[in-house]
Amino acid sequence: MVDAARLGGELRAALDALPRPVHVLFTAPATSATEAEARTAAAEAVAAAAGLLPWPDWAVVRHGAGTGPHLLNILHDLGATRRAAAVAICPLAPVDRSLLVQAAAVAAAAGLEVAVVGDEVTT
Repeated sequence: MVDAARLGGELRAALDALPRPVHVLFTAPATSATEAEARTAAAEAVAAAAGLLPWPDWAVVRHGAGTGPHLLNILHDLGATRRAAAVAICPLAPVDRSLLVQAAAVAAAAGLEVAVVGDEVTT
């Protein structure tokens, strides 16, 4: 269960330290439709706690195999299109540290500053 108030506060602090424009990417594994709805609801609660507007500044992306936008592809796209100078990655479910290392490399290559928010990182 996501503690939206705590995570929202951490996210707000990270956003305040990043250059603009900044985009928030909530990550979750590709799941069933019911689980996807729960992840979206969790992202909405965290975004609201951080004071973000609905949808324009954030998205839910997957960090595993499956369908839907993948974290690494979105990072590349944000850098290539210059729609962001920075991203805050906020895992909503456990994510492997190696994927976050890959994400940091993709972000750097795309010219994006990156911050990881939360404690859903595994080894």
